[in-house]
Amino acid sequence: MVSSGYGAIRARGWGQFQGWTPKGIKKPGVFADMRNMQERRLEVRVMCADMVEVSWRDRGKARRATAILEDISARGACLQLETAVPCGVEIGWECPKQKFVGRVRYCSYREIGYFVGVEFEEGTRWSKQVYQPPHFLDLERLVARSKKEGRAGGRGPDEPG
Repeated sequence: MVSSGYGAIRARGWGQFQGWTPKGIKKPGVFADMRNMQERRLEVRVMCADMVEVSWRDRGKARRATAILEDISARGACLQLETAVPCGVEIGWECPKQKFVGRVRYCSYREIGYFVGVEFEEGTRWSKQVYQPPHFLDLERLVARSKKEGRAGGRGPDEPG
């Protein structure tokens, strides 16, 4: 009989383990994207890629890790790490011309690592005028440009000339 961990949860049901979350990650069966999808839609997230050194405190111990900045908006970001970060802790990193500080809203393991959602603290706001990641894709701007070119009589790549 399995006495601890996810095997025990499957064997006995989640009710006996409420409040227990291994390494601060999300509970099984609750997908970060579903729980936070509405929050993510409040602001346009810009897809990007940048390596950043993040730091946080876990049970009083200072922790550091390299992360990939996956997307960013004025009030939050998504980071990919090789290690879990507990929900609710303060996390921070510095980029050229800007320092970011926020709270971990979710930490969810997916096939290639832990995805950590960060809500920036008051006083921390991202602006592409101040910091633009080296690999940056503003989909809103791309769609607007595409629509503008379409109205100007341009043809799509699959349309005959």
